[in-house]
Amino acid sequence: LNVNFYGGPPFKFDHSSTKHERYPNRVQYNADGSQFITVGSDNKIFVYGGEDGSFEKEISSKDKGHKGAIYGFCWNPQGTKILTASADKTAKIWNVDSGDVETTFTVSKKTQVDDMQMSALGKGDFIVTLSLSGALNYWDISSPDAPSKVVRGHSSPINAIATSRATGKTYSGDQAGKVAEWTDGTAQWVTGKGHGKAIKAIALNSDKSQLATVGLDDCLRWNDCKSQEL
Repeated sequence: LNVNFYGGPPFKFDHSSTKHERYPNRVQYNADGSQFITVGSDNKIFVYGGEDGSFEKEISSKDKGHKGAIYGFCWNPQGTKILTASADKTAKIWNVDSGDVETTFTVSKKTQVDDMQMSALGKGDFIVTLSLSGALNYWDISSPDAPSKVVRGHSSPINAIATSRATGKTYSGDQAGKVAEWTDGTAQWVTGKGHGKAIKAIALNSDKSQLATVGLDDCLRWNDCKSQEL
């Protein structure tokens, strides 16, 4: 659980910080190297001096802070704010000097495990976070209650594909048991109980209203294409 500081060059071990009570997940310097920050699975954010690695302070908010592990973060170019991504399915903008949470981005009103936020990227008004599902969430800082755009895609190998020329939709199933419906290059997940294991075959019925899938759970499942639930 240590964060180790090395002086150099040549780089030699100098000292360790044991502030984190659970695993530190990311360490990053600001643009001018005057500070670095660590975030961890204990929901903690610590600030250190960039030159000597001395502890400066903890950034925290009892009411507005993260309620789950912090997996990733990034600095703004000025080194005054950070954007954090957390297992609590939110991303937050923090003021480094004051420690205040300025904005909380909420992925969904009905969150699932796949909505955990794993990584964050911000530059000016351009803000993107990565969900555990592999979805990229694009954010408008003026509308933080939902992403302005979500780009989804498979994070496991795709095993089967079916296409409907009549509707212009394509369906894909992957090794993790996920099924996606694609329209104009944009994917929506087919929800429901599903197979829970790798999908090996997909087919559409004659009028393209039903989607059949076969998985390694030894089941054949039918999906009404309008409901998008398997």
